[in-house]
Amino acid sequence: MQTDKGLYQGARLADGAWTGFVDVQSKAGDIGGVRTSAIAGIDGNSHVVALGNDGRLRHTIRKADGTWGTFGDIGSMAGVLTGITHVSAVSIGTDLHVVVAADGKAFHTVRRGDGSWTPFGDISVVAGPIGGVSSVATASVGGELQVIALSGGKAFHTIRNTTGHWSEWGAVARAAGTTGPVTSVSMAGVGGDAHIVIATDNGTRQYHTIRKADRNWDPFGELKGPLGTIGKPAAISMTGTL
Repeated sequence: MQTDKGLYQGARLADGAWTGFVDVQSKAGDIGGVRTSAIAGIDGNSHVVALGNDGRLRHTIRKADGTWGTFGDIGSMAGVLTGITHVSAVSIGTDLHVVVAADGKAFHTVRRGDGSWTPFGDISVVAGPIGGVSSVATASVGGELQVIALSGGKAFHTIRNTTGHWSEWGAVARAAGTTGPVTSVSMAGVGGDAHIVIATDNGTRQYHTIRKADRNWDPFGELKGPLGTIGKPAAISMTGTL
């Protein structure tokens, strides 16, 4: 959980009991506050990526036994990015994939299972140019990395396949239907499908679509029908469950 004062972690144990919230900076090191963060699980461990108030991106691990590693500076290992506005992370096998919106572009790096990092790569170089990227979302779908980036109120989708090759950006509206300007996005993989939720019109409307394993898309369906109206959410998040 992120607040205006920092980042906190809690866990629901297998027996249904909950731990109390823990100040992540008290365990992994003070980074001067947290602007935004992402988390992914690998082999029972929780990998946390956090953007400090100094604009630098850091990584730590909460191990399955409850102990924490020290925040490490991702920039020193994957390259320094400036103007970071958003970060997303997802695990694929033992690898941690991190996608960052920085200076209006989307960048990607991988922390391999051996702890090494690949250099940040500008996704526009391999998937086609889009500018003004404000936020990103990631999902592991069938062993592939799927990414959505928001640019100019529109959502664009690409896939990094298991060989490391990227597809060209595709406009989600072209595949799933037109909505109002998109302000936030979240996605999750369920089997071979990617489930995507967007908020539009300054967050006042929320829609869901599925990119199916056969590459076809469901039309956007507004969530107020099945879920009801909740006003204007500050952010959206989703996950798949087995």
